[in-house]
Amino acid sequence: MLMIAKIRKEHCITQKQLAEASGLNVRWIQKLESGQINIENVTLLNIVRLLKGLNKLCTSTAVEEDYGSLISAYVVVRELLK
Repeated sequence: MLMIAKIRKEHCITQKQLAEASGLNVRWIQKLESGQINIENVTLLNIVRLLKGLNKLCTSTAVEEDYGSLISAYVVVRELLK
């Protein structure tokens, strides 16, 4: 998840701002960026929330495209698990 930190820093976004925009806990973002959280244990919903926060705060078209793709995947997975 180092790309999250890189994108965040490139856009001068603090961890607190990202936490507020994504609805996630700032401590969780800190742990994720530092590698204390195993990516295999991160839920799809939290990944969607994280990208949603980045999408709100930065103007990168790559983030917007990734967010759109992830939302589509999330909808498919959610429907399959109903």
